[in-house]
Amino acid sequence: MSGALAEALPGKLWIDSLVYGKRLFLNPDEDPWADPTRFVWLVGQGQALLGSDVLGVRLEDAYGALLARQPDVLGEAGGRGATAALRALFRDEPERARMGEILTALRDTYRDTPLVLQMPSPAAWISWAAGLGLGKAGPPDDDTIEAVAMYLADALRAFADFGVDGVLLGEESGKGLRERFALYQPVVNVANHYRWSLGLDVPGKDGGADLPEAGLDFCVLDGKAAPETDMPLGLRVAPDYWKEGKKPPPLGACGFRFAEIPADAVPETVLTQAKALR
Repeated sequence: MSGALAEALPGKLWIDSLVYGKRLFLNPDEDPWADPTRFVWLVGQGQALLGSDVLGVRLEDAYGALLARQPDVLGEAGGRGATAALRALFRDEPERARMGEILTALRDTYRDTPLVLQMPSPAAWISWAAGLGLGKAGPPDDDTIEAVAMYLADALRAFADFGVDGVLLGEESGKGLRERFALYQPVVNVANHYRWSLGLDVPGKDGGADLPEAGLDFCVLDGKAAPETDMPLGLRVAPDYWKEGKKPPPLGACGFRFAEIPADAVPETVLTQAKALR
């Protein structure tokens, strides 16, 4: 499957139901990221109900859970700003091993389902860290973005042998995207080396206006943002779609749908609405 994810996406329904599943199947204070077996079980519950055509694993959720469990995991790096904190976080060997267990189990269980690592883009990782008090708020400079891209690329190499098919980087906006994407070259190089399809998740009505001309294999956008392009485009299903009676959004120029189910969605409605998307 690796290297062919982008070609396999048209016609697919990609459902992210982990947050919703946690509310449905786990105790409120339970952390599935701490136990790979429990995590894979939770994914299985979502697959049994909804049958996503793609499995995504969100690294920021894994690292956020790690920081909640072990507030001192960063050591002195936690007080040196976002770049140092992210470098220490990405290099944490026990967490790399735990993620390896999760990916291995998912690959062995769902052999024919594409497996994608989802995470913020290098620029968005910096904002993520700042939101946790690990750096200053505000737009990062180019040098900082390039440094985080190098650290992230190193982290991704650790997952080379676990059957990953693609990487999806989440942006905060599409403004200045083409120039910003050029700073992600270490991540692009890793994806190319391991024949992973590389995608961007870009929110907003103008998300498709400034897409990179090279280095990108697929993209997830809001419906009206879809540009004319040969790469597979995913239509983001709006959160309010998961309310009773909402009609499926038209695909338009997009070839597949990408849906995140809100934690507070009603189970009966979710089943009905998911069926209508197929």
